[in-house]
Amino acid sequence: MIENHLASLIQYALRKNLITQRDVVFIQNQFMALFNLNADFLAQHAINQEITHLAEYPDEILDDIYTYLSTSPNHLYNWLQGNFEHICCYLMGLLTPAPSIVEAQFNHLYQVHGADAALQYFYQLSKDNFYIRSAALKNNLKWSYTSS
Repeated sequence: MIENHLASLIQYALRKNLITQRDVVFIQNQFMALFNLNADFLAQHAINQEITHLAEYPDEILDDIYTYLSTSPNHLYNWLQGNFEHICCYLMGLLTPAPSIVEAQFNHLYQVHGADAALQYFYQLSKDNFYIRSAALKNNLKWSYTSS
């Protein structure tokens, strides 16, 4: 069911620190509106940080959500023209900290720990929120050569 996939996505976002426990009900409400779910979603899919299995990347969860949407199109699917990339970006955008929060964290890390720490934070955030598709990068072809 779509509710299980959405709950998994929320758990993923919690574990990756994209959102906090305080954000969960807000995100659940966003998902309820997007997917036309009733209030039972909140009661039946209580979200906590006790997660036994968590994917390293959100690809599988997003694939499952997309599969559901493609077989049961709703206004989100139609609005984003059934485009997998657009749907993933929209959903992960709901789970990504606001630009002001990202900028504040980046600046704090830069001031306290230097540029490398700030860039590492931003790179990790970009992988965690699916902006950089790490699983796809692993499949990239590469060539090595020696130069003279």
